[in-house]
Amino acid sequence: MKNQNINPTTWILSYWLFSSGLYIILAALFIIATFTLPIGFYSALRYIVSYSLMWSLFWCIMLHNQAVIFTNEAIGYSILGIKLVIIILFNTFRPFYFSKNVWVIIDIVCAAVMISITIYNFVCICKEQREH
Repeated sequence: MKNQNINPTTWILSYWLFSSGLYIILAALFIIATFTLPIGFYSALRYIVSYSLMWSLFWCIMLHNQAVIFTNEAIGYSILGIKLVIIILFNTFRPFYFSKNVWVIIDIVCAAVMISITIYNFVCICKEQREH
């Protein structure tokens, strides 16, 4: 069996592409959540958001530990912190209960954050492709 070392660039590009699709889906769900919907949607949203971002956070940390360094350390750690805050807000273990107006603001901000991270990911992918 051959030793198949995977290029770190391949890992990071795969992560960025997959997570960007995930962030677009999450942004769409956040925007949908601003409407008045059955409580089941909001319960499902908590699970989807918290577990998706936990997965994303895990892989981001794993790739960083494998010497795949963020394009910009400060921005990378800021994104990790923002994901952690969103995970805490949408956690399923000890949920926060806010009024609908507060949740609408949180949902809009979270949608904007997901879109911003997606744009940042694509800028990093373009930069990575130009360098190689």
